[in-house]
Parts: sequence; C-alpha cells; structure tokens
Amino acid sequence: MATKNKTRFDIINEIHQTEKNYIKNLKLIVENYKNPLEQRKLLSVIELDALFLNIEDIISVNVRFYNSLSRKLDEARQNDHVPKISQSFIDYLPKMQTYVSYVSSLNQNLDLINEKIKTSQEIATIFKNGGSSTDFFFNKLRLLPMQRLPLYSLLVEKLIKYTPDIEEEYQNLKMTHRLIVDLIKSVNSERGKKEDLEKLEWLDEHINVRGIGFKFKSSTNMMGSRKLCYYGPFVKESGKELYGFLFNDTLVIVESNDILTNEIFKAKPNHKTLQFQLYKQPILLENLSLVQAKQSTTTSDCSFQLIIGEKEYTFKTTNPALR
Repeated sequence: MATKNKTRFDIINEIHQTEKNYIKNLKLIVENYKNPLEQRKLLSVIELDALFLNIEDIISVNVRFYNSLSRKLDEARQNDHVPKISQSFIDYLPKMQTYVSYVSSLNQNLDLINEKIKTSQEIATIFKNGGSSTDFFFNKLRLLPMQRLPLYSLLVEKLIKYTPDIEEEYQNLKMTHRLIVDLIKSVNSERGKKEDLEKLEWLDEHINVRGIGFKFKSSTNMMGSRKLCYYGPFVKESGKELYGFLFNDTLVIVESNDILTNEIFKAKPNHKTLQFQLYKQPILLENLSLVQAKQSTTTSDCSFQLIIGEKEYTFKTTNPALR
C-alpha cells in the first residue's frame, strides 16, 4: 500500500508540476508575441484574433484549475493523506470547452505569420527575440493546448491504476477520465469539421467551375451539406493524368498541368496559382456505376471502369488501395 501511495503522490505531483510549466509557457505566447504586436499596432485586431485565437481564455481557465490543484495538495500535506484531485478536474473540465474552438482553428491562418515575417522586419524581430528562431518556437508554443488534453488522459488513467477501488476517489477519477475523453472527442470532431470546410473552400478557389453554377462549399439537393469523402490521382488508358474528388452526392474529375499527388491539399502554401480544369461536368452519383475493369484479372490490378449513362471509361490508379 505504501508503494502504491508513493506512486499516486508522484503522479499527482507530475500533474501539478506540468500544469505549472504549461501555464508558464502559455503566458510566453501573450507576453513575448501578442502584447508586443498589439502595443506596436503591427497587426490589426482581426489578424491578432486569427493568430492567437482564444489563448487568454485558456490561460484563465488553467490558472484557476492549477490553483485548485494547489489547494488540494496543501490540504493533503496538512492532513497527511494522499491528495484527492478528481474534484478539481470535475469542476474545471466543463470550462475547458474553450479548447474546442482553439484546437479546431489551430491550423488556420498559419500562412499569416510567415507572410508577415517576410514583409516586416519589425515583426520578424519580435519572433526572433521571442524564441530560438523566428516562428519555430512560437508555433511550438501554440501546439501546447492540443497536446495537454491527451496528457491529462494518460496521467489520470495511470492514477486510476494506483488508486484502490474501494475509495470514493477511484470512482471520481473514472468519471474524470470519461470527461477528458469526451472533451478530446469534441475537439477532434470540431477540428474534423473545420478541416473538411477548409478543403471545400480550397476546391472553390482552385477548380474552375465558372459558368455551371456549382459550388463545392454548399448544400446538396438531397444529402444536406456537401462532404468530401475521398480524393486521389488516376490516369486514363491513354496515360493522361486526372484527379478525382468523390463527394456524398457527386464525383468531380479534373485535369491540370501540374504534378498531381495524394497530398494535394498540403500543396496550398506553394501553389497559390494552382488551378484545375473540369475534365467532365460534375457527375451525380445516381448516374454513375463503378466496376472492375474487364481486362482486370487480379485483386492487385489497379484498373477500374466508370459507367456514366451508356458510356464506359477505363482508368488506372497508382495502387490497388486507391482504386
């Protein structure tokens, strides 16, 4: 029992100490970057909000959470027992919904600071002085809230393992872990939705659909909001390279003079002028059939056929999994 209690103490102290360090690092974002940019009016209010999001709300919640943990540890020392910190989590995890909007928007506007650093020596100096090299240290700090929730989950799960199941604290820690997992799921769900919307916006910017009244970021006739389900490159029998985007209602096939890869959306920063032309008009899925190519003889073959109306088209992917 003594060994288990010591391990519990160690885990609780790790939660407490890492929380202290976490808050200290978050405050660097405000003190070293946000405040100087704001005070010198180097970025507009809109740009500051886009870059720093609701970081100050997160700091506020976590400072109060840390203070609550500190009180629990002080009480435990005075009464010579193992700290019971589950109530601190239960009290403050609902307030950590602020993480949902922060983490889900974290990948947005990453180009903003890189562009500003290139065009403003004064901004570049702030970022160089704030960390070891330009924006590297800043971006490392920005990622901390995304990493904090999974760490809570790991440490609380570990704490449960060393807490006797006859204690009330055991059940409270189990509840705490469920709350953390639910919060992580909310963050991931919202982040996924944001990323899906960003892809649709990217397609509206980079695929030329002028004149046909089609928008990627829009509602479908029967399926609610349009959702991108799958995408990837393939080639015609003639060797012509194409790219397909499969949505919940439509298949869009495009062509481009650029080299097409599976990671097409990651090309955005370096391909601002990348444009695709429609190979065919968007095809409603109800008018489309997909079958294995007639000449295909093995599951490792990469060929497939699209039947659109009465016409058949044979294509080949780069690998069987993509087919």
